[in-house]
Amino acid sequence: MSTLKELAQSIREHEGSVIELYEELNGRANSQVERQLAQQLVNYQRFQLACLDLFEGELPDKFHCFGTITHNEVRVRSQPKGTAEVLDEINKGTPLIIKEFNGNWASVQLSSGASGFVFKDYVSCEF
Repeated sequence: MSTLKELAQSIREHEGSVIELYEELNGRANSQVERQLAQQLVNYQRFQLACLDLFEGELPDKFHCFGTITHNEVRVRSQPKGTAEVLDEINKGTPLIIKEFNGNWASVQLSSGASGFVFKDYVSCEF
């Protein structure tokens, strides 16, 4: 039986080739609506692949949703307050696990396994 990390890697390898088919679908779209729908499918597939990287670190003790960062230069802090130590700075589109929301803060975990807090206006739940 493979570990969770090994299974995630196997899925990533399999699904990586599928994205080419989604991109071909997008390339064959004729109308504006077809292109919008096909591009959204490509985006979801890319997001799914990026989320598999989140299995590389330690899995969190809580899970609210898979999310993304919505702005550039977002600071991940050690505590849910603006004066707390900055642990990392991440950019728009970075996938992460949102563990929970608490007031104005989201408790998050990055693909590196590092956890911290991000101001809630800078994250969005995707699934």
